[in-house]
Amino acid sequence: MKREFLRIHNLVTGEEEGGLSRFHLRLSCGDFVEMLGTEGAGKSAAASFFSGKEKIREGYVRIAGVRYYPGETLSGADIQCIGPVPSLAESLTVAENVALLTPKRRIRGLIRHKDMEARVNFLLAEFGLTIRADRKVQELSESEKRCVELVRAAENEVPFIFLSHVFDSLGQADIQLIEECLLELKKRGTTILILGGGFPIFRGLDDRIVVLRGGQTVRTIYSGSFDREEYVKWVFGVTIPENVRQEATVHLQNRETDRYRETDRHGEGGRDEVLRLGSVRFGASEEISMSVMRGEIVGLYDMNNVCNRELIRLLTGGMEPDSGWMSLMGRPYAPASLREAIRRGVSFIPGTVLQNAVIEGMSCGENLALSTLRQHSLLGIFPKKRVLKFLEREFLPETGDGTGADGAGGLSRYDKMRIVLGRALISRPVLLLAEDIASDMSVGMLKLENEYFSRLTREGCAVLISSQNFTVLRQICDRILVINSNQEASGLRP
Repeated sequence: MKREFLRIHNLVTGEEEGGLSRFHLRLSCGDFVEMLGTEGAGKSAAASFFSGKEKIREGYVRIAGVRYYPGETLSGADIQCIGPVPSLAESLTVAENVALLTPKRRIRGLIRHKDMEARVNFLLAEFGLTIRADRKVQELSESEKRCVELVRAAENEVPFIFLSHVFDSLGQADIQLIEECLLELKKRGTTILILGGGFPIFRGLDDRIVVLRGGQTVRTIYSGSFDREEYVKWVFGVTIPENVRQEATVHLQNRETDRYRETDRHGEGGRDEVLRLGSVRFGASEEISMSVMRGEIVGLYDMNNVCNRELIRLLTGGMEPDSGWMSLMGRPYAPASLREAIRRGVSFIPGTVLQNAVIEGMSCGENLALSTLRQHSLLGIFPKKRVLKFLEREFLPETGDGTGADGAGGLSRYDKMRIVLGRALISRPVLLLAEDIASDMSVGMLKLENEYFSRLTREGCAVLISSQNFTVLRQICDRILVINSNQEASGLRP
């Protein structure tokens, strides 16, 4: 029987709302647990508590035999918190980050870099990493930085590692690299707790999955008994939305699975064809041929999260193809810039859109009409108030007119996304390109995206979504086009 490492009972943190409320958790030595929840489930409060930023208000907390009392925060060398931003010194080498910043093996006296690098290279090899100890951290990818943090925790003999929102922006290949390190840590008996949103990532490593909602742990699902329907019910508090789409996945490189008829280079693709690529090569991609039809929602997925983004750049004028041809609405298409793509009827939503979704000081109606403001203005200068009021009632009925001290700047991220998607709907594009906006696993955002994408497709618009999150794409898309992958994905169901 495993020895108990952590026990939390009836924990209360933070203010009356927004903190943990009667939170329970038990971990044994060597446990691997994912704690998951949607927006507002209390993940931020949990992250603040385990990273030592939030005081205990009430409850019983004991970690590694140390008891913590109300008014105290977690501290000590027994906990290693790895958050959204890597904690490595960018200007130092991997060896210096692992060896010099490891209190358990503090180097005394003169430092022999050769010996230090030899020790770290040995440790990296044990974790199956090909990273060299003499490389600068600033040269590493995000996933490699995460692996170095895990190696440093192992060198520091940390018994408990807490990872918070580390995997949100990583592709599948990056996650697999980190998974190998986590597997090695689990073999060494390290207790690991992962905090995230949406669906579990490490089903093969999990001892159990803890569901967080309203600041409480509402359900524990043990390894081998995971049921997707039950999980969705406990995480989201609802059954799977009825309007969630069933997807049919095909390979971009496999012409035999393309259900749309081939055309010659100068031919027409049919009145329902919006976009066609013929034998296109770009960046690191293989040769791609594809077709996107009116009213269709298509996902772009690449394990390395590279070629899917490059394809969006290609379609928005951010890069040029090395070979092949493209057509939009039956006419040759090769935009030199995003402005030119927009003139051709293409709308683009970048992955960072929520950072600059609205202009503060402007009303919701004015923000909604930004892309077509000249059309809705008198003499192209003075906005028509009746039009703006109509847009607010149509797209944001519950937010009011948004003309407070900061205008639309005080809106929630959901209402900002409503403005972004509403803006796209108003501009009536023939093709909507969305980059990474489907990475959020919260049911609220999924419902919102489904609602607006359905309205767009009913009007004949084609939607092309790039995301590193395959699970979310399966919830939204009619088809998923897998780039640079040999895996058999055709006919997968959510």
